[in-house]
Formats: sequence, structure tokens, C-alpha cells
Amino acid sequence: MKLIQHTPTTTYQVLTDYTEISKESPFISILKVCSEQSPFTVDDLQDFLRPLNKNAVKNIIHRLEQLDYLMKYKEDSDEDYQEHSDELEYWISARGIEVCLKEEIEEEKRGIIAMTIAYPKNAHPIIVKLEPLSKDGFQDQENTKNNAKREFNDFINQSQHLKNGTFKLKHIEDTYVVREKKEQDYIFHFNEENYTTQLLDFSNTVETSISEVIAELLTNEYQSTYDEELQLIRMPFDHNALSLKRTISIENPKYNGLYFNKMELEKPVQISPLDDQEAEKWFTALVVSRIQNYFFSDEEFHIYTKEIAEEFVEFIQSLNNSISRMELLNKLHKNPADFYIKAKLDTINYLNY
Repeated sequence: MKLIQHTPTTTYQVLTDYTEISKESPFISILKVCSEQSPFTVDDLQDFLRPLNKNAVKNIIHRLEQLDYLMKYKEDSDEDYQEHSDELEYWISARGIEVCLKEEIEEEKRGIIAMTIAYPKNAHPIIVKLEPLSKDGFQDQENTKNNAKREFNDFINQSQHLKNGTFKLKHIEDTYVVREKKEQDYIFHFNEENYTTQLLDFSNTVETSISEVIAELLTNEYQSTYDEELQLIRMPFDHNALSLKRTISIENPKYNGLYFNKMELEKPVQISPLDDQEAEKWFTALVVSRIQNYFFSDEEFHIYTKEIAEEFVEFIQSLNNSISRMELLNKLHKNPADFYIKAKLDTINYLNY
């Protein structure tokens, strides 16, 4: 089962400081080696990183030290010695150990990003796509704006888990460009034990049972006439709609505070009369409408009516054995339109006699 909402999106081009959180960075493997070898020298690490030359290994160590993933094991007052000595030892920091445990690393960056924000109806905006751009300047200078939207601040320091990685925006400059406005499908895919929301690169999985989802949809649509415990909808008797198992379509389904496009439940839903009086009328109408064959005994008629009574979840006991063929005949006297059914029953009674 799935729910779909046509959701407006806007793509902005912004200049921002941001952190990119990666699980694929080669720095993760390097830090694991550092963790096993600490304390280590440039030569020690180079043995594990061949065929990289010594200068490349020094650059890697310098970069990881700048990011606070490594620290000097022994300090020396001679700065020239610190910078150039191959004997200088390093130690992995607590932050570096955390990278090894989580198997993800944060890299601080600054640049222009294409940021797509979705605006679901009755919900907070969400970032659904972040795409770092290679160009140094804005693509559309004519449409550049110099007063950033306040809503951008809502995303600062919030981890954005997207298809192409995890990002954390640190600061967004006032200057931005509106690149594109477009409607996209915000889709909720439901399984037995969870559902996944998806829009462009954004995806999120929530644990919940499909029965709870259906119950909320039906409760929102039918209010108090839906019984969640018995999983049925109580409806008034309608001679033109006698089915007690119906495929339900909802014009504007509401789930988790959001409204979606028209949908149809995959499985039929149990329908039940409002009260005993309605149940009796409904039962009689079904008995009459389904008569197809001649009944040559009262026992066969009883079996026929019992099967129909069992369809009334809340009224099985009161409806079972509630009517005989003769009682049905008397009821049909009140409705001239049932003349042919009455005639059929009269004929059966005559033949049995």
C-alpha cells in the first residue's frame, strides 16, 4: 500500500559552510591503521600505505591532525623540528577513535550547494536534495537575492540523511538564488511492520504495523463509526448497498497529520449495521436477494440463512435461526416488488406439502 502527496519543492543555490559525513572515505581505513599502530611515525604509516610516497603520507597526517583526528604524541619546542622530523610520533585522538567505531567521518567544507526544500501540506519543510556545485559563483547573477530566508536557519546543525550522503549545514550566507520550483511526489510505502517515506534523495523509515496505519486512515475518515477493536465500519441500512465486505476508497486520506491523494485500501473492510433493528432489515434483504435455488427442506433453508447470519460480525447470535421460510413469506407480503420470490417460496411450500 502507498500514499502519495503532490508536494511543492523549491531548489535554492546557496553559499554555505557544511560538514559532509561519509562512510566511504579512505580516511576511515587510515585511522583504523593509526589506531592499531599508535604511537606511530611517518615511516610506520607509510609501510601500510604503499605505494604512497613519504610526502603524500605527511600530507595525510597533516590533514587528519587539522581535523583533530590525530595529535602529536611528543611535543618539541623546536617548531622546525616538529614540521620536518620523520621521527615525530603521532597518536589517534578520541575523535579519531569515534570515527573508527562509527565507521563514518566528518569533513568540513565550504562551497555552493543546490539545496532542494520540499513543503508538504500540514508539515514542516524538509531538505530532500543537496548537491554540491563545482562552480565558484552563482549560476544566475540576475536573480541573486541578498536576504536569506529565515527557514534556512531551521536546518543549521541538523543532519540531513540523503541518498548521496549525510550533510550538516553550518552556516548559510545571505546571498542565494531560486533555481527551480516544481511539484514532486511525496510517497509513503507501507509494509507489514514499517513504512518508508521518499521524495527525491530524502528517505526515512518508521516502524509501525500496517494495521495501525489502516486504523488511523479509517478513523480519520469515518470518525466514531469505525470500530478499531473489531476492525469494522458501522453504516446505516441501504437496500442498494447490501455488501458486508467492501473495497474502501478515501477521497482525501489523512495520515500522521498529512493529507494525500485519493487512495483505495488493498483489502476489503468489514461493514456492520448500526443496531439490532437495522441488522434485521439488512439480514432479511440479503436472504431475499440471494435466493437462487429451491429449498426442499427446512434444514436446507436453515443452512442458507445461517451462512448469511455469520457475515454479520456483531449480530451473529441474534440473527442465526431468527427467521423461517414462513416468516419470510409474511415479510414479503409487505413488499409487492418481492412477488416472484414470494411465489417461489409458496410453490416450495406447496410441493413439500
